[in-house]
Amino acid sequence: MIFYILFRPDDFFRERPPRPSLAGAFTIVLVLVLSLLTTVAMGVVGWQISQGTMGTDVENPNRPPD
Repeated sequence: MIFYILFRPDDFFRERPPRPSLAGAFTIVLVLVLSLLTTVAMGVVGWQISQGTMGTDVENPNRPPD
């Protein structure tokens, strides 16, 4: 099979079904982009949580400063 792919690609692809449609390719690209954006968004949220930038500080007047 590898012989046909490397040395006779026309014969190899003549026996195989046609390429996926443009809609299928667009769907795959869309899913990959959304996965990447979700990963980046989760990374940013995790970084903000680790930095403590998402919390609020409430001052307690009954406690002396450190």
